[in-house]
Amino acid sequence: MRPMRTVFLGGLVLVAVLAGPQPAAYGVMMGNRVFTLDFTKPEEVKNKATWNRADNVFLSKEGLGFNGPDKSSLDFRIESTEPVAVGWSWRPVIAVSITATLEPPGQFKIEGTGTTYPSGQLYARYSPDGKHWSSWHNLPVQGPEPGKKPQQRYAGTLRVPYKEQDAYRRLVEEYSRMDVPWASDEEAAVRWILQKDPKFFEKSLPLVGYVQFLYETSLRGGQRIERIRFELSYGAGGKHSPPKDQGVYKTRDGPWRFKVD
Repeated sequence: MRPMRTVFLGGLVLVAVLAGPQPAAYGVMMGNRVFTLDFTKPEEVKNKATWNRADNVFLSKEGLGFNGPDKSSLDFRIESTEPVAVGWSWRPVIAVSITATLEPPGQFKIEGTGTTYPSGQLYARYSPDGKHWSSWHNLPVQGPEPGKKPQQRYAGTLRVPYKEQDAYRRLVEEYSRMDVPWASDEEAAVRWILQKDPKFFEKSLPLVGYVQFLYETSLRGGQRIERIRFELSYGAGGKHSPPKDQGVYKTRDGPWRFKVD
């Protein structure tokens, strides 16, 4: 039986089969990011999001609001402009679980067995390179939890179908068999793929590297949105081959960073 070694690397647990100078390893990684649009910080949030109806909607230290009469309402949308990078610089992911909380929450009306939810729909989309994007995916609003103060919370998962990954996985496997500095470096693999086929991501979106958000709602007169907090969780697993130069790990701790030139 071949000896085995367990290695812990930045949240990655590697179980390596010692079969040579560069053994393959199998492990699981878990990661998460928090992204907040804080509308009580006008100068900061302007770099992270845009919104329409600027002639009626204004931004202040109290949040984003509509200064119309109390019984009036205004349909508008907020779109994040700062894509949230997920995964790892050398390993993107294929699924991201998202939970978003709106502050202050809209009003839940609970009557008997029925619940009327606050207005507003939240959407998310993903991109492998910051340029080519999926369609918008709806993240359903979550019902109030028994015994707890109701929160306006949305949750869902962005996931790439396995069928969409087929061609990409074949090419990554081909790259890993070449004499390259790091067989498991998918950032380098993506660059190699795009050298062969510059329009690859126009035909397929096989990985989640970045996430963007869209919130559409009807804002009442005098209502303020203070912040929207997004929590993104993801994981990856499978075979991992260490780089020829172990020092490369020191510069690769961040999330996915590849963007089309």
